[in-house]
Amino acid sequence: MVMTMRASGPFKVTMEPQTQGASEGPVPGKLLLDKHFHGDLSPLEGQAL
Repeated sequence: MVMTMRASGPFKVTMEPQTQGASEGPVPGKLLLDKHFHGDLSPLEGQAL
């Protein structure tokens, strides 16, 4: 997934790998955003968050 991120304030991003998706095959990972941050996540190429 390719996305642009503009955020302000302290935050932590961790990746949690997932081996199996629902009939989609392997999933790259799930973004876990620790703490609140103010900004916007803009998915590119029609990919949904």
